Amino acid sequence: MPPEKMRAAGQLRRRGAFRDVFQISIDFESYNDNNIFKAKVEQLDFNFNKDIKEAKMPTDYPDDGPTLDDEDEDDENNP
Repeated sequence: MPPEKMRAAGQLRRRGAFRDVFQISIDFESYNDNNIFKAKVEQLDFNFNKDIKEAKMPTDYPDDGPTLDDEDEDDENNP
């Protein structure tokens, strides 16, 4: 598919996702205003960047696992 069609398809899906997130926000506000327990629940964080990064992480790990040296290298590459 040409890039402009891919961008349009992505934008359409993004708008759909926004509508879902917006409805969740309205649901939380309504709960906070109307629940019989007089409870207030904190609004969710809708920044999915950490979730996306985590979802892209490998799900298969070597049996021996990372070494301490491997972890130190990761820290140096990601200040």
